[in-house]
Amino acid sequence: MTNFEQALDEQEGAMSTPEHNRVALAAPDSSSSIIQPLPPDKSFFPETDDFHIPDSVERLAGCSHNQILEKIYQIQERFKEDEEESTQYLLITDAQEDLQAKLFERKIAGARATVSGQRILFRIMPGSRHERLVSNLSSWFVLAMQAAGIPMDPSIWMPTGATRKTGRFCGKEPDYGIVPGADYGMLPPSEYDAETDGIQLEEAWPSMVMEAGYTQSSRSFRATADWWYRNSGRRTKLILLFELRRIPTFSVHIQLWQEVSTPHTGRTLRSAAASPLPQVVMPRLECTHSTYFARDHDPAPITLDYSQLMRKPLPDGRSNVILTSHMLRQICRPSM
Repeated sequence: MTNFEQALDEQEGAMSTPEHNRVALAAPDSSSSIIQPLPPDKSFFPETDDFHIPDSVERLAGCSHNQILEKIYQIQERFKEDEEESTQYLLITDAQEDLQAKLFERKIAGARATVSGQRILFRIMPGSRHERLVSNLSSWFVLAMQAAGIPMDPSIWMPTGATRKTGRFCGKEPDYGIVPGADYGMLPPSEYDAETDGIQLEEAWPSMVMEAGYTQSSRSFRATADWWYRNSGRRTKLILLFELRRIPTFSVHIQLWQEVSTPHTGRTLRSAAASPLPQVVMPRLECTHSTYFARDHDPAPITLDYSQLMRKPLPDGRSNVILTSHMLRQICRPSM
């Protein structure tokens, strides 16, 4: 049996598992809400600087391009040699424009950047381990989309890779993301080039992003998810986070953060009970799924809501996209 056939079989099995049903109930009802490509909800934009600096971070100032690259390499090597190493972040406090231009001429293996003015925060993982996890995620995600009847095509959806998005106070690079094809039509005509996908991908906010890193606090997880949700103006509704832990043994903890909507009904006077106030739907971001992979434990499948992923209603005969237990196991295992 091929990997794709196994993915299909496992997806069908996952549809009937209690874990799948629990997650499906936590997700919004895509059949009753039509999600169209719309301008951002500016009321959700962050009001204060959201350049989050983790508790454990190394700081550099007055350094050259080569010195910064060497420091990133040193941190990656420490991770390989010391299982108790906890610092995976490097903060550059005074990166001028010319230095930033050199740093971002090409992607730095195993490093993703958050940029605010002259400050650059690098999230660092051992290059080969990080790239393997991201590469496997992108491959298995394509299979999950195909299993749900959603082939990768510019008119349907496209991956963004680590394309940086600029928020209100800072810019951030994910490890992986996707943009539904419908969003290309939202771009201003002057910025649209039918022959260059890169321009569209830089302008459109992804509907889903993935980030991976070593052990982080729950505050860091929440800050990452909030950044994408708020700075996109609710356009990025699915944030998939992979947390790698090495103590006491290696494991990968996975969280799905997504938008959920709760109806709120205003209080009415007893005399007005016959004409109650209409319900107001209040969207918010929540962690709707948490699971983990270890040598002796397989992760539970994760369901990605179709309407949030593709920004349109779930068609008849289609299902939500499922990252099965087998898929998640294969994504996480190469990073061991």
